[in-house]
Amino acid sequence: EQREKEMKDQKRKKRDKDDDEDEDEDEMDKDLGERDSGDVHFDWAAPVFREDYRKNVVENGSKMGVMFGIIEAAIRLPRPEKTLVFSQYTETLDVIETLLQTRQIPGKTHNWRKSE
Repeated sequence: EQREKEMKDQKRKKRDKDDDEDEDEDEMDKDLGERDSGDVHFDWAAPVFREDYRKNVVENGSKMGVMFGIIEAAIRLPRPEKTLVFSQYTETLDVIETLLQTRQIPGKTHNWRKSE
């Protein structure tokens, strides 16, 4: 009888834990916010941002800085080269696109545009 009670308690705890995880996922989905005109919302990650964090600044991330350095170096070559960027997450590609659109193309008078 005691063993049966322990088994029921374990099942209840597991069920409660699963319910909590589902609630956490729902909460995260809500925190991510909706995308309006390609905007990506980072409210869910605010607790880990540095105090001097500013949105759309490449230097916030060392990997982004290196990637942009490579892209710009490829464009400055005597024969400019195309650069291909891979990511497991489309959200990351959205951020890269947003950052590109805020920067001027080296040697040109306009900012980056899609398919250019």
